[in-house]
Amino acid sequence: MKNWLRPTKKKTVLSVQTESVHSHPGVIFQLDDEANIISHRGALSAEFPLAPCHFSDLLTAPLLDDKPEQWQGQSLRFSLKTKNKGLLHMHGCVNKMDVGWKLILIDNTRAFNQEKEQAFRFKLLESAIYGAQKIINCPPNALHDTLSDCLYELIQMLRIPNLAVFVKNNERRWIPYQQTRLANAGQFAPENRVLSDYLDSLDEGKPVRLAEDITGNGLAHCVAIPYQGRQQTDAWLLFAGPSTFGNAQCLSNKDWMSITSTLLSAVAIKRQEKHRQREKMRNRHMSQMQGVFWWEFDPDTAMFHFPEQMHSKIGVPAFCSDTEFYRLISPADVDEFQDRLSDACTRDTPFQQNIRIITEGELRWFQLSFTPQPREKNQPLLGSLLDIDRMQRHEQQAQSADERIRSLIADAPAIIYFQEYQDGALKSVYFSDSLSTLMGWEPEQFKNDPLPSYIHPDDKEIFHGRTRKLLKEGIASCNYRVVDAEGNYHWLMDEAKLLYDQWGQPKEVVGLYIDVTDATIISEKLHKSEERYRILVEDSPAIICRYNPAFELTFANRLFLSYLSIDSLSDTPVNLTEFLSEEQLSVFNNRMASLSPQSPIASAEICLHLPNREPIWVLWAERGLFDEQGRLYEIQAVGRDNTDVYKARLEMYQSAKMAIIGEMATTLAHEMNQPLNVMRISLTNLLRKINTNEYDGDYVRSKLNRIEEQIIRSAKIIEHLRFFGRRSALEMTPFDPQHAIDGALSLTRDTLLKNGIDIHIASKPAPLLMGHQDQLEQVLINLLVNAKDAITQRKEMEPDLQGRISMDTYTSGDELIIQVKDNGGGIPPHYLEQIFESFFTTKPPGKGTGLGLAVSFGIIQQMKGVLIAENAEDGALFTMKIPFKKCDNNINIRKEESLL
Repeated sequence: MKNWLRPTKKKTVLSVQTESVHSHPGVIFQLDDEANIISHRGALSAEFPLAPCHFSDLLTAPLLDDKPEQWQGQSLRFSLKTKNKGLLHMHGCVNKMDVGWKLILIDNTRAFNQEKEQAFRFKLLESAIYGAQKIINCPPNALHDTLSDCLYELIQMLRIPNLAVFVKNNERRWIPYQQTRLANAGQFAPENRVLSDYLDSLDEGKPVRLAEDITGNGLAHCVAIPYQGRQQTDAWLLFAGPSTFGNAQCLSNKDWMSITSTLLSAVAIKRQEKHRQREKMRNRHMSQMQGVFWWEFDPDTAMFHFPEQMHSKIGVPAFCSDTEFYRLISPADVDEFQDRLSDACTRDTPFQQNIRIITEGELRWFQLSFTPQPREKNQPLLGSLLDIDRMQRHEQQAQSADERIRSLIADAPAIIYFQEYQDGALKSVYFSDSLSTLMGWEPEQFKNDPLPSYIHPDDKEIFHGRTRKLLKEGIASCNYRVVDAEGNYHWLMDEAKLLYDQWGQPKEVVGLYIDVTDATIISEKLHKSEERYRILVEDSPAIICRYNPAFELTFANRLFLSYLSIDSLSDTPVNLTEFLSEEQLSVFNNRMASLSPQSPIASAEICLHLPNREPIWVLWAERGLFDEQGRLYEIQAVGRDNTDVYKARLEMYQSAKMAIIGEMATTLAHEMNQPLNVMRISLTNLLRKINTNEYDGDYVRSKLNRIEEQIIRSAKIIEHLRFFGRRSALEMTPFDPQHAIDGALSLTRDTLLKNGIDIHIASKPAPLLMGHQDQLEQVLINLLVNAKDAITQRKEMEPDLQGRISMDTYTSGDELIIQVKDNGGGIPPHYLEQIFESFFTTKPPGKGTGLGLAVSFGIIQQMKGVLIAENAEDGALFTMKIPFKKCDNNINIRKEESLL
């Protein structure tokens, strides 16, 4: 605890000999030897309690020496507590009485408080000075933190809630530069226009109280202290709560001005330093970016001085003699520069010269300038140096490009022109020299004459429409004819654009004429050619179309559209798959997969199932189109309706069938007669048994079973005859070739056996074929019947001949091979080339139509196969090679068998 007793050296002890109780200005305490208060009197005695107590109870701090006898000879200072809980700072002395001690004290409270306030002011100013020193010495980037620490120390000493420094921002408004506050205290808003305007209005140069409606944010009793710069207020120190809080009340306006000036002057200096550093960095950056440097030349020492940036950028030393610098300048520029520098030194003559300086082994363009400035005697010349290398090179490139463009325009088949906008009209002011080359007119003459006078009369409306559109929309493009100097008209394409000034008003027109006479003539010819081609395609009697790999039609001519019963593909998208059966679609996909850039063409006979009409057969030729990567992107197809021919072929096939049936009529009648005779005999025997009453159930049952067998045999013959005799299906379908072999044998076996001919059949796994089963059966019957006829004819000359026909079936690669061989003597060699021609036969007159082998050849050809005729050892050999598509489930396995 604080010791309020301060001993004095050799001071005279105060003694009071006689004094009036009522006239003493202070208080007199009568104490016993233990410092207990016996009584007290004087002007201030009413401030202390009447009840007896120990003297130390009135003190704010305990005594080190608590006996009155220890106080003798000392100047005493006490801080006493009054009965109103106040403090009185008093000084005095103690005297020995007959009984006890008399303590005489005088009130010194005012002097004590003044001393204390003075010490506080000194400490506060000392803190401000120390804070200013810290601000001055802090790094520029630590200014805010350092200022915040200083403000916090002040609010701790002043015991106020908020302290802020206000400065002006770039918009010249007062804003908090830094503010520090205690916890839960309000703060000044980052932007308060009312407060800013109010501070601008003050010019008194002294502290000012601020109303709460000005400060905002609930900050009451605020005070603003200005910091005066050289000519104006540069900053403000604002704090809140002096009427309620802390020690700020003891400070005068002068104190506040002194503290503010001390602290904010350091802030201003530091901010100026930061501003100078920032400006320096900006200047350095701009200097480096724009290549602007300073230079000095001292005529007395003949020395050049350059900035460090110039040395780091282009390698020029910071200090060099004039001779060294001249060596860095291009010889073509050095003489002129020496002369200009000499005039500047002697007569202050300004100059500006573009010179080339050698940097890193290359010449670089710079602009050296000197402008006289007031200077003292013997002061160096100061000039500027600008890096214009990029600018100079761009200018040279632009000049070269301009020359090339001018040359190109003069020789190019185009005319550049300009028109000025004058009161709503366009006046020609420039035509390029290429006008003379293209049209034979001189630009000056063409420019001065009205432009419409050169336009073809039929095209003037186009020209005037171009002008109206140009003025309305700012751009126009059209073609019209312009007469040349020889009276011939040229088609010119006019491309024009209207340019505007900075206020958005029309200024001028920039245009380009391109001679498109040849292109226009070619375009007209092409249009006529396209029209002829369109008529040819649209009116063609053939189907013409295009479709993509997904079978979507992209074009169809008029004939095909009529087949499809639509008017246009744009209204009704069409896909070819809608008109193809599954078998046809499979064939289409296989054919499309076979197309390649090397083999882009394929053909086939297809069947289209069109809406509202019978299916049609079309000879279909298609060509694939491929992109650069070899991918198919379109197919072009041409088709001819072959329905009549197809039907005629079917009729021919049917006629050939009927002919075969006719030739076999006797055999078939015999074949049918045999089961009838068997049934007649069985019925006769049954009737006889019934008439003799010799009924035997087993006998009757056996006869009836025999009759049933003959009925089934007859039904099979009739059913197969009906199958063979009916017309072929419209489209090819997959079928088992063994069924065709079995059917052919069922119709010819009896005939062959009747003629004493052995039949040998050898079959191996047979794949499914695409075609008509009845037609392949027809081919086999033709070959078997022809073999029978050949053997029969040979037997007439060789009665002991044993006729023999063999049929072999096997696969080779992806082909099914069927061979029919006989021993009928073979085909005369000179007939082999004609054997498959229509109406050609080697049979005697009346015994052959000459269509059997021709029809057979056509049927195998329709199945994409071949039928080959040749001679074997002692007879003819016919070989059929029919392709098939390999498939795991496509093979029917049959055991090899031999039928007699």
